Amino acid sequence: MEINGLQLISLAFSIFMAYFAYVEYRRKQFSLAGLCFWICIFAGVMAAALFPNTFLPFTRLLNIARVFDLFTIVGFFFLITVTFINFLHINRLNIKISKMVQSKALEDEEKKKS
Repeated sequence: MEINGLQLISLAFSIFMAYFAYVEYRRKQFSLAGLCFWICIFAGVMAAALFPNTFLPFTRLLNIARVFDLFTIVGFFFLITVTFINFLHINRLNIKISKMVQSKALEDEEKKKS
């Protein structure tokens, strides 16, 4: 098995990101389920980098020219999904913050009147 430069970069990236996910888990930035999710994602990237030919049946099934094209398409789908989920969470936080600021402003105004 011969490893090319892109595979080596993918492996190094995946190892670094798995370590970074572990460090953030230790800092209590997310749960064990979150750690497991990201470790599985990075392990999948490592497997895809090391054994790209195992995805050839999927490329034939989906009528995609190359394995790299398949990875690019899946990457875009993943990126769009994560971006949308982040958008939803940020909007929910904005609504909560707006409500908190409004209630705090009303409380302060009532204290000034008293």
